[in-house]
Amino acid sequence: MKPNDYPEFVALWTQVFELYGKRPSDGALDLTFSALSRFELSDIRRGLTAHVNDTQHGDFVPKPADIVRNIEGDAGRCSSSPR
Repeated sequence: MKPNDYPEFVALWTQVFELYGKRPSDGALDLTFSALSRFELSDIRRGLTAHVNDTQHGDFVPKPADIVRNIEGDAGRCSSSPR
């Protein structure tokens, strides 16, 4: 995302939070925008839609990591192998 995407991002993120009866703080919005800035706004929208439809994780307010998981998959997860 680019800095000029911030107002649309705030509207989108706030709408999703309203589904959960919550309202994000200005600081949380800034931090989340920064954490997700490497993605396009369309990717964020897709990730949020996937989150609210996710029967395993979608009962909870989304965090940036939830959106990254929905965009990139679980490839970034660490797995430990038994010794």
